[in-house]
Amino acid sequence: MSKILKEIQSIDQDPVKPTHEPHAAPRRSLSSKSLFFLKRWKVLGFILIVLAAGVTLWLQFKKGANSNPPPTAQSQSPGQVQALNEFATLKTENQRGLQLFYNGNLEEAIRHFEELLTRTPDQASLTINLASVFAKKGDLQKAEELLEKVIEKNPAHATALNNLAAIKRKREDFKSAEEYYRRGALIADHDPKIDLNLATLLEQNRLWSEAIASYKAYLARTNSTEDSQTKKKIERRIRMINSLHRSELRETPP
Repeated sequence: MSKILKEIQSIDQDPVKPTHEPHAAPRRSLSSKSLFFLKRWKVLGFILIVLAAGVTLWLQFKKGANSNPPPTAQSQSPGQVQALNEFATLKTENQRGLQLFYNGNLEEAIRHFEELLTRTPDQASLTINLASVFAKKGDLQKAEELLEKVIEKNPAHATALNNLAAIKRKREDFKSAEEYYRRGALIADHDPKIDLNLATLLEQNRLWSEAIASYKAYLARTNSTEDSQTKKKIERRIRMINSLHRSELRETPP
């Protein structure tokens, strides 16, 4: 509003135009005080017009918003309502299976996820969770088979790639583990932990430059979320690897 007032006050008054009416009565000049109040009334009138226009536009907008309310359960088709209910139920059941897993009830968690998959066999998240239970139980072969099924259907499933790489690494198949980590790291919205896992594996394989690059990629993707202590540890790790790399370069015969 102060901007409007400033703009109004900067407008000069129109010059008084002479009249050409015959026998026009002489006009009485207004005092400076009267001119001051006249200018103020003009400004006030303009402000009231602007406010009225703004209120009108707001009322029209509100009316339009009310005429198009967001879809509700009543406005959705029966099929949409059923799909939403099924999704909510599935989410709740998935959480129940995870709770069994975290509590160490592995056999019950396996039965729970297997039963859910009989109803929704294409749910990748359920298959991945079932694989995690088998891996925790020590059945790495079964976990690997389940994850490979997910990747076969969706080769760009970052979580399945990361988990399969971890199992390959645990089975000391480091070449396959590196391959799956690299595939996961190429996915645009992958979990940054894939960069960290790849970095530790590359470091283990003495691929110093690539390990440093993966550590830095992890730090870049978690700059605003990772705690300062973890960042400092990784930064120290990078400095240590750099030192080892330079030492090896010096010792390499020509």
